[in-house]
Amino acid sequence: MKTLPADSSVRTPLDRLLQEDLRSQIGPEAESGCLVLINAQTGIGKTHTIKQLIIEELVASINGSRPAQTIYYITNSVDNVRQTHRELIDLIDEQQIGGSPRFSSSEKDILKRKIVYLPRQGSQLLDEPYRDSRRLQTLRGWSHE
Repeated sequence: MKTLPADSSVRTPLDRLLQEDLRSQIGPEAESGCLVLINAQTGIGKTHTIKQLIIEELVASINGSRPAQTIYYITNSVDNVRQTHRELIDLIDEQQIGGSPRFSSSEKDILKRKIVYLPRQGSQLLDEPYRDSRRLQTLRGWSHE
């Protein structure tokens, strides 16, 4: 799968802030993943940036350049989760590099299978249909017994 060039026009100033500028202040945890709380106003591009970061992490884990890790996108707005999930799928379908599709059809399918959408936060795993809960267990490596 193609990785984005460092100077890609897809990257926003917030992408560069999170992926480059803050890396040295975060320390070695930046490589393995960590929680970084940043107070940022509405409209600055937080949601767009996180979608791009999610895709980059998925690509890196599939390419083997980083170990796979579970990524959780959590917000107190159910509508934001639904919209972000839809936009993440659209971004996988529509993203381009140099005017050409970034991902092949099979790569798109692989990426999309790695994304699990859980719209309800309170009892979301308990409320999932049986087949979906088995899929979640398989993704997490849990036993089916």
